[in-house]
Amino acid sequence: MEMPVPEKSEARLVGTRLSPTRCLLTVVGALDYYSAPEMSHDFHQYIDDGLTDYILELDGATHIDSSGLGFVISVYHSVRARDSHLVVVVSNTRYLNLLSKTRLDQVLTIVSTRAAALVV
Repeated sequence: MEMPVPEKSEARLVGTRLSPTRCLLTVVGALDYYSAPEMSHDFHQYIDDGLTDYILELDGATHIDSSGLGFVISVYHSVRARDSHLVVVVSNTRYLNLLSKTRLDQVLTIVSTRAAALVV
C-alpha cells in the first residue's frame, strides 16, 4: 500500500529571534503528519544559524498527533546534540496530558508561560 504524500498545510513554525543566541519558535495550527516535515525543515534553519537557546511554544497548536510528537522529540535531540538548551512552553491541559502519558515531561524542560521560559 502506498503512503499518501503530505499536503501543504496552513500550519507553520513562526520563529522570533530574541537575542543573538535565543529564538522563540511558535507552532501555529495542527502539528501533525502533514505539517511536521515542513516544521522540521524550518526548525533546522535555526539550528544551522548557530543559535544555542530555543523556546518551543506549543499552545498555538490546534492539534498534535504522533508525528507532531515525533517533531518535538526530533527538536529535542537536535538541540541536545549541539549542547544547546530547549524549553517547551505549554499550558494547554490536553497537551500537558499527552506529554505526561508519553513520559516526555520527564525528559523535556516544560514551563507554562513564555515569561517562565525566559528565566530557565
